[in-house]
Amino acid sequence: MNYYDEHGVEEALRIKERLGGTVTLLTAGPARAALALRSGLAMGADAAVHIVDPALEGADHLGVATALAAAISVQHYDLILCGKLATDDNAAIVGPALAEFLGFPQATAVTKLELGDGAATVHREAEGAIEVLRVALLAVITVERSINEPRYPSLPGIMKAKRTPVTTKTLGDLGLAPGEVGVAAARVEVLDLSPPPQRRAGRILQGEPAEMVKELVRLLHEEAMSSDIWVLAEYAGGRPRKITYELLGKASALAQEAGGQVVALALGSGIAGAAQELAAYGADVVRVADDPLLGQYTTDAYAAVIEPVVSVEESFLLMIGSTAMGRDLAPRLAARLGAGIVTDCATVEVVDGGVEATRPVMTRKAIARVAFRGDGIRIAVVLPNIFAPPQPDPSRVAEVLPISVALDPASIRTQVLEVKAIARETLPLTEADIIVSGGRGLRGP
Repeated sequence: MNYYDEHGVEEALRIKERLGGTVTLLTAGPARAALALRSGLAMGADAAVHIVDPALEGADHLGVATALAAAISVQHYDLILCGKLATDDNAAIVGPALAEFLGFPQATAVTKLELGDGAATVHREAEGAIEVLRVALLAVITVERSINEPRYPSLPGIMKAKRTPVTTKTLGDLGLAPGEVGVAAARVEVLDLSPPPQRRAGRILQGEPAEMVKELVRLLHEEAMSSDIWVLAEYAGGRPRKITYELLGKASALAQEAGGQVVALALGSGIAGAAQELAAYGADVVRVADDPLLGQYTTDAYAAVIEPVVSVEESFLLMIGSTAMGRDLAPRLAARLGAGIVTDCATVEVVDGGVEATRPVMTRKAIARVAFRGDGIRIAVVLPNIFAPPQPDPSRVAEVLPISVALDPASIRTQVLEVKAIARETLPLTEADIIVSGGRGLRGP
């Protein structure tokens, strides 16, 4: 079993031990996926459902989420728990997409979960902070590994798991046609897998400490810096995050190839002046949604504002940073829009009029090359510190187009209760331009 799912099963069992109820496991995949269900039953789960159908071969993440949602919709449940991601492709798409298809609120990458009357209070890690959220139930919760320590199956549990029947379902049993979830419906396709590129050999400095420091400073200074594209701007402390500048720089290069413009989406409260800074870094058009309900990120509010804006445009590509916010929002948007989505992109390129990306998989032991299929909106969730931010040009001016916001507070089912800043004396690694590390693990040059 994927170890994130082990933590999800463990959390479900702990809830059952405190509050009662039953734990039902659900998976979609080939016959060998039943082994994961048997592992969960051995831990103490009560029942298991396995969606197995040859038509699922080649399905993308949204297709799998569609099948899971169909199976869940006929079950009785009070809470849906998922692992944060699968450890083979590390996409983290299925959980938020499942929430969208079921019409439930979500909380992703949760490190602490407390259930109350009609709501759950969760802690989740964001950049430089811990967010404390209140999520209305029913909800989909994806969990981090730090939420608990999974138990080992007992011998009686293992014996019981062997005797417990696993309910199997085909797509036909769920009222789904292969064209709705199989390879024909997939919006992305893995073209190939390859080993990660070899790392450049390290350089070991020798000599007196003062001389080595001087040489290190020189090396860092001289050698280390060597249709429309949409970018979702992300803010922290009233200023765009560094990832926003990185995406704008890459978007500018892609827009030149595609013959389009760079469109920045800026959502927040009191950000009317955001356009000038985004323009300086490459935005040609800035769509601004300024509303008090957008002051703190919530999945419901941001998805509700972005979806109608993007869906009526012939946007070539929507780029979102692979941050806590981006990883939470992007899969939900993709499910709502029926868009192709690739997460943790290390490269994004225009190839023969289409878009291809590469992303690390198998715990970064391999690199997958993925192509978006068909027309329509494509969403690329891009890793930080991959693309260099451009030099700002204060003379650039962008066209500013306000977005009409008509949010109903009652429609926002997740409430930010608190943001606990993590005390830091240094810059977060994801915001650093250069990272210098040392130690015996560097080996030879």
